[in-house]
Amino acid sequence: GGGFYRGVGTSTGGGDVWSITIREGGLMAIGGSDDSLIRLMDVSRGFPVLCGVLFGHKDRVSSVCFNPQGTLLASGSFDKSIRIWDMSENEPTLMQELRGGGGGAPPGG
Repeated sequence: GGGFYRGVGTSTGGGDVWSITIREGGLMAIGGSDDSLIRLMDVSRGFPVLCGVLFGHKDRVSSVCFNPQGTLLASGSFDKSIRIWDMSENEPTLMQELRGGGGGAPPGG
């Protein structure tokens, strides 16, 4: 999928977990390890099985969330970007990248 997805057989990595989201059917996305990857795990059998990795963020992934239909995944990173992933096909693809500015609190916050 556009050079942003690796299938089964990739490393499960390590480090802190910052965010987990699970969609109906048992696909779980995990973000937060120091390697800037999003791990996709199948948990439908009662135990996690790595089934793919999304990559492209340049820093730690701090947040992941599926839309209610489970067809889109949003990921936020300390690289000041939000990525929207199309999860409707067997191989996820990057749909859009939104870049942030300087960060910090909103005006008046």
